[in-house]
Amino acid sequence: MNSELKTRLQRHTSEFLEKARKLRLGLQLTTVIAPVVVGFSKALPQGVPGSAWAAVLVTLQIVFLVLGALAGALVLMTDKSALAVMADAQSAVEAAEVNKNALAVSQREIQQLEAELTKASVLSLTIDSMRVAVDVALLPSAKAPIEDQIRDMLDLLAASKATLFGMGDELWNFSVYLWREERQQLECVACRRPTRSDEDAPHRTWRRGEGHIGQAFQMRRALICADSTDLNVRGFFDAPEHKRTAYDDTLRYRSLAAIPFSLPGQDVPLGVVVATSDIAGRFKPEEGGDHEAVRPIRALGKTLATLLAVSTLRRDMERDNGEG
Repeated sequence: MNSELKTRLQRHTSEFLEKARKLRLGLQLTTVIAPVVVGFSKALPQGVPGSAWAAVLVTLQIVFLVLGALAGALVLMTDKSALAVMADAQSAVEAAEVNKNALAVSQREIQQLEAELTKASVLSLTIDSMRVAVDVALLPSAKAPIEDQIRDMLDLLAASKATLFGMGDELWNFSVYLWREERQQLECVACRRPTRSDEDAPHRTWRRGEGHIGQAFQMRRALICADSTDLNVRGFFDAPEHKRTAYDDTLRYRSLAAIPFSLPGQDVPLGVVVATSDIAGRFKPEEGGDHEAVRPIRALGKTLATLLAVSTLRRDMERDNGEG
């Protein structure tokens, strides 16, 4: 509603309320004046019964009595008692509270939808960026080592961790482990953590079935946990005795997603993408599909599988050309 229309509506409303106030005041005065007029007419000389003057006085008395009665009836119908006014006020307060709560719920729903839209947009942009990275890797001039390309993709997740995963001031970790057939173990080739010293620190290697990384690799399926301190699932995440560190893994890696990735039709996964947080519930298993925080990790795994396939194909071509 524009300001001019709003001003006109307010003016007409004020005029209507002023007219209604004057009309009500007139009715109230009529209920008081009518009995007074009748009383005065009774005090006047009545003249000879049956005369014209007597008939006029009687007629006036009847008219004013009728006017007083009508005015009183109208005032009674339009006026409200104090109790009625209080009841209406209470109803208005309750209605306002209901509307306030409904508005608050609507605002929360709008904020949630906006957050989901932002998250979906960032995820789409991140996946598009991964595809671009693969396209760049396909160029004949691309000479960057595969580990550097993997780190670049991992940086895309770390840069958007607040939007994609809701991560804030916490211990988080994104890592990529590749399977080394000759050594029969999973080795960390890329890692992103809150501090550079943590990233550069030595990383443990994992054999099949060791810890959550080895378990995911061995089972060839995603291993997702909302709380690794839960005794019902803790056995999946305990590291072997000789690979345990000074801190408790289940406290530092309390919520996690370990997702193996491979090319279609491959029996053995190429590696495992890992995301962890010390906040319980950051990653959750979900029936019928992936939890929203797991989708970016799975998307990265699929992209890495393609990237590794391209790298392997290029290496084989270069070897064949060298032999030729």
